[in-house]
Amino acid sequence: MHLSDTFKAWLKDLENRVAFLEKKPTAQIKMSKLEKTWAHFFDLAGWQWIHKPVTNERWQPTFYLRFDCGHSECGDNHELYVLVSHQEERCCPDIFHDLGLIESDRLFGEPCLAVFGKKPSATCWYMSHGAGGGIYSVVEWQGQYDSEELWKKAVEMTDKEYSVPKKASCAA
Repeated sequence: MHLSDTFKAWLKDLENRVAFLEKKPTAQIKMSKLEKTWAHFFDLAGWQWIHKPVTNERWQPTFYLRFDCGHSECGDNHELYVLVSHQEERCCPDIFHDLGLIESDRLFGEPCLAVFGKKPSATCWYMSHGAGGGIYSVVEWQGQYDSEELWKKAVEMTDKEYSVPKKASCAA
């Protein structure tokens, strides 16, 4: 089986998180720049979120998300456990089952399991919705234009936080 470099990086990130949590289960974990950008995106989209939630999962989600749903056959909202990864492309959430982190019947249960990469189009999760369900992404849920605009704003907000102030020049 051939594994892409992106997938290998994702697995390494997951292994590092698991190892870290096994050593320091109560440690305060700071947000990476990508996680901070997603947090800004969630705020702009009006989605509720918790960074590094306490769960009974066999893996550490990066975020717990709750967002509104106006569908008559759904509750008021949907919930996700999100793993943030440095992927450029959409990744199937079957990865959680393939790695032995969940049972296959857990794929559609809420909080649903999601993988969020470096941009809204690199997101994916299974979710029951209405009379059915399927595979969703931020772009499908939020809309292509809206998700791209919100992402641009979130990136700008994060860049401002991570920018180093320029030194004032002294004129002689």
